[in-house]
Amino acid sequence: MKKIFIYNNDNKALETYYLNGNDYMPYNTNSTLTVNEFAPDSNLLWTTTNAMNAYNQTVKQFPQLILTKAFSDLDDPRWISEESHAGGTAFDFELRNGTNQDYLNIHRELLNSEIWPNIMDIEHTKDYLHVDHDYTYDACDYSRYPLLKQNDSNTYVLVLQRALSSLGYLTPSQINGIYDMATISAVKQFQFNAGLSNDGVMGCNSWLALTYHLTH
Repeated sequence: MKKIFIYNNDNKALETYYLNGNDYMPYNTNSTLTVNEFAPDSNLLWTTTNAMNAYNQTVKQFPQLILTKAFSDLDDPRWISEESHAGGTAFDFELRNGTNQDYLNIHRELLNSEIWPNIMDIEHTKDYLHVDHDYTYDACDYSRYPLLKQNDSNTYVLVLQRALSSLGYLTPSQINGIYDMATISAVKQFQFNAGLSNDGVMGCNSWLALTYHLTH
């Protein structure tokens, strides 16, 4: 059984589901995405309603696309550096039995459709499509993660809590997507140990330090 958090972009609330790996993801309307396909290596995962709705539209409009990557977790050593995959808002697709021109056409059609607010340019992807339905603002120019503070509740709080849990600052049972007092205390302790101002707010320098500690 896997635990799934869904951030509802309409009401700004987190929903919780418990599903088996072969069950379809919440909000998947066309039975095209199982829990295992979304997150094959994790029993704890998350995404958003906007990302799922955009996925549904994409595979309906372009059935020749094959999902190659969605959610990233600790089993992927790059997970914390791939913020949109870690946040559960990004999908990577490859083209089934298509030519390079077919790929260029789909890329152009996706740009024109406005299904996804972020589509990586062809020069960076070349043989796959990376799309992202991020809903936050970067804390600063050199951190792609958002500023997080007390009472925030979203998938990036889950990313933070998962990271803090892996470093021993939180227990797995404290991962709930809410920037609560336990999270503030854990952030302050991490900041202190990292030589940062321990104000309990997750900003640029704190994200950079956390990323460093998880990748070194």
